Amino acid sequence: MGKNWEKKYDNKEAFIMKNGADLLEQLIASSNGKYNPILGFSTEELKIATNNYDERYLIKEDFYFQKVYKGFLQDRSIFVMKFDHEYPMDSNAYQYYFNNIAFASQMRHKNILKLIGCCLETQLPILVFESVDYMTLDYHICGLLRPHFDYLLLTQRLKIAMEIANAVAYLHVGFSRPIVFFGIRASTILLDEEYVPKLCDFSVAESIPEGETRIKRLIGRVSSGEIGPDHLDERTDVYSFSALLFVLLSGQRIHEFMANDRLGHENTPKRWFWEYLKKYNENYRYIEIVDPRTAGNGQCLKTEQQLQTFAKLMFKCISESADN
Repeated sequence: MGKNWEKKYDNKEAFIMKNGADLLEQLIASSNGKYNPILGFSTEELKIATNNYDERYLIKEDFYFQKVYKGFLQDRSIFVMKFDHEYPMDSNAYQYYFNNIAFASQMRHKNILKLIGCCLETQLPILVFESVDYMTLDYHICGLLRPHFDYLLLTQRLKIAMEIANAVAYLHVGFSRPIVFFGIRASTILLDEEYVPKLCDFSVAESIPEGETRIKRLIGRVSSGEIGPDHLDERTDVYSFSALLFVLLSGQRIHEFMANDRLGHENTPKRWFWEYLKKYNENYRYIEIVDPRTAGNGQCLKTEQQLQTFAKLMFKCISESADN
């Protein structure tokens, strides 16, 4: 693809033909043709919906220069995901966008952001999702809060962790071929007004091939959370989930903890995380990393036993044992 692709397909009709053919091929390959209805939108509709992609409507900016905008289409609130054309693009970008459509269109789960449709009139498709009101989990946990947003209490954080675990289990066992998300982190989780989490962005997701137990090869780079994968199978998501639990409990990103910890200067993130959780688990030092804001207005934290169980779960999630 790349520059030659850009020269060959340089108008709306050609983009529709090329993108439509590639999308159909991807849908058949990844879902055997079984997917939710995908609505079609025009570029003009989406420009109007987002006020010509006004930066004030920007919700998140993430992997491969994707920007997500909030918009309003026929009195309906939507999210619009598009590529920022100010940045260079390679053939992997096409794969990531078609991945997003192909996998998101198969999803029927309350904790996975619903794909509504897409626009094929541009070089890269523009994706349209359901809208949620409360930004990303990363924004709540690690970023600056809007005045009307409250800090998430421990009970809310545990509920978010449980529901994301259910979504991940759905990806791993709910399809004929397990789907590995390869990107579970606070910035790929959106929250609605009831703080129900929605896993989003299937850019780098992959299905494990028929008859195989792992993915042999990945196209392009993998964005798999803060501790990185050692395996190209479901364990990658489990490792990333452990890092998510750590962020939920501590209110900080792993690299922030590493910067303030002596072991962080001597290890890779994955090794540091394992050693830190081992120490944390064996010495019952879970209170040290709990985000004090989770207590709310004078409320007590959950019991020591609950926090200890939480710590053990984090440690189990990075075990080398597949059974664990």
